[in-house]
Amino acid sequence: MRFVVTNQTELLKRNEPIVLIGRDDEIESEVSGKIEVIQDELFAFSSLEDVYVSAVYPPFDDFDTIAKVGDKPFIQRSPKGDIVVLADIQSTDWPLYPSFPLFLWSVQNELMEGKTSLGIFTPNEQRAVSLLPGDWSIYTADGVYISSFEQSRDFQAPSKPGLYVVQSEHEERPFIVQLPQKERTIEEGTSFELGNVVSGQEDITNQSIAKWIVLLILFLIVVEWEVQRRRGFAN
Repeated sequence: MRFVVTNQTELLKRNEPIVLIGRDDEIESEVSGKIEVIQDELFAFSSLEDVYVSAVYPPFDDFDTIAKVGDKPFIQRSPKGDIVVLADIQSTDWPLYPSFPLFLWSVQNELMEGKTSLGIFTPNEQRAVSLLPGDWSIYTADGVYISSFEQSRDFQAPSKPGLYVVQSEHEERPFIVQLPQKERTIEEGTSFELGNVVSGQEDITNQSIAKWIVLLILFLIVVEWEVQRRRGFAN
C-alpha cells in the first residue's frame, strides 16, 4: 500500500491515503501566533513549539483540526484519515526543524499500517509499557535487532538516541529514544587566552623570571668590575 503527498485537493476523493501540503484551489492568508496542538499520536515525537508559519489556507469544514496557528487551523485529519497541512512549504520554517521528518514518519506509520507510537524514552530507560505479554523484540528503524523481552515491565530502551520499533508476531509499535533536555543543552565553560598562566604554575613562572633577573644583575656587576679593574691597571 502507498500514499501520495500532494497539494492537489481533487486527489482527496481517491481511496488511497493522501498527505495534502498546501492547496491548489484556495488563496492563502497571513496568520500570526504560536502553534497549538491537541493530544494526538502524530505529535508524539514532534514539538511544534518554536515553528513559524506566515500564511495558511482556508480549512476543510468537515475535517478535524489537530493543530492551530493562533485561531486558524494549521493541520487537519479527514474522516477517512487523510492528513492536511494548510500551508505551503515556503510559508513556514518547519522543514528546518527535526520535528518535520519525525512528523512525516508518524504520518507514514499511521497511513500505511495504522501503528500507534509506544512513546518517548531516554537511553537505557526501564519502565512498564502498554504491551500484552508475549515475545517482543526491539529493532532499529532500519531493521537491525537490538534486544528481546516477554513482560511489559521488562522493557528497556536502547542506549543510543533514534527511532526504533518494538514488535511481536502480531503487532508492531514505533517509539523514539532521545537525550534528556538537560543533556541536550550546551553549558558555558571556562574560557582561556594565550599567555594566561595555568593554575599551579604561577610560582614556577615567577621563580624563572627572578632567576634571570639575578643572573642579569650578576653579569652587569662582573662587567663593571672588569671595567674598573682594567682602568686600575692602566693607572
